[in-house]
Amino acid sequence: MRRMDTPAVCHAGVPEQLVRYANELAMLTMSDHPELLEAGERAAEQARLSATTLARPRPDMLIAAARLHGVGHLPDVMKTGFAPVDGAVYLLGLGWPDPVVSLVGRQLQARMVARYLGAGPQLSLIARIQGWPADILDFSILTTGVGGVRTVSQGLDALRRQQEADKRIPLRVQDQRLARLSRAGRRVDEALTAA
Repeated sequence: MRRMDTPAVCHAGVPEQLVRYANELAMLTMSDHPELLEAGERAAEQARLSATTLARPRPDMLIAAARLHGVGHLPDVMKTGFAPVDGAVYLLGLGWPDPVVSLVGRQLQARMVARYLGAGPQLSLIARIQGWPADILDFSILTTGVGGVRTVSQGLDALRRQQEADKRIPLRVQDQRLARLSRAGRRVDEALTAA
């Protein structure tokens, strides 16, 4: 696999070991997929900024989950075809901590659509994380991408287009998922603005 330079995402106040492991795994697995590598780098930096600005505990877990959130898109990792669950199962098999596995597996309200995409049984084995950790990860994924930083609305529009292309997800469920993600994004955005 081709190696690419990756910016450091470790900064003062963030335990470095877990983040370093996430960076190493990303480089090992995604170096042939620069779009995934770049999306993970940007999401990890956004998670770091958000978690440290909001003084959330264990920012290393959020940074690692953001860095690896796209691992389920890799052809060798894909089993069910639903990337969040496939990524979580892969990380679970490698012995990653439960919070990282849970955040990756349940990113972007994955639980709402997993059963329609054939991954419900696998997701039911992954613990659910709610509140600020899930909100910050979702915000980090929504507001970053290969093209750079974007607004929550732009991230939701991209997810909306992706969902509409998959006819297995009922429109009602798509709308509910986007509404929940919009609220989560707004909570984090407002908290960051207030900080």
